[in-house]
Formats: sequence, C-alpha cells, structure tokens
Amino acid sequence: MQHQYDRFGFILVGLEKHPRGKPQFLPALPETVFEATDAIFVIGDTERARQLIETQQLMELPRLDERQRSEALQELGAAEVMLAPESKLIGKTLANSNFARATM
Repeated sequence: MQHQYDRFGFILVGLEKHPRGKPQFLPALPETVFEATDAIFVIGDTERARQLIETQQLMELPRLDERQRSEALQELGAAEVMLAPESKLIGKTLANSNFARATM
C-alpha cells in the first residue's frame, strides 16, 4: 500500500463490490481485481483525491454518512484506536514500529 501513497498521496483502504446486487465491503488486498462497478475507499487529502480521479478516469461518489462509514469500516475489519500515554508506538512510524508483529 505504500506504493499508492508514494505515487498518489492516498491510502487504499477497501472496495465496495456488488455480488448479486448486494453491497459488500472488502479490504484492499494485493490480489484484489478491480471491476467496472467497484467503489474504492481511500484516505488522503482532497487535492490528491482529485488528481487520482482525473489520472485514473474515476467518478467521484458522495462521502459516506456516519452510519455507512461505520458499517464499511467494520466489514473491512478496521478499528479506530487511541494510543495510551505509555504506548511503545508513540514517536515511531508504522514502518519502524513493527506494528504488525507487535499486535500478535
């Protein structure tokens, strides 16, 4: 995912696909294949998102309301957490924190 951030200034979080007409939120994985009707969820600033839309010939969709956002993040397996003052992650980047290993 670092590649998208370096190239476009965003983080690809997940996709919304519509198998059998029902929306399904999926995490963005390296092996995921994009289809014409998919919606992608990205985190980044507005100007960089506009650049992504233009360069990749995408159509901008309205932002999700709070309920939809919560449902999508839950289905993607995302969680919002706050670091405690004594956390060993404070002052480190994700790259040098061994975050994935630290959570196991």
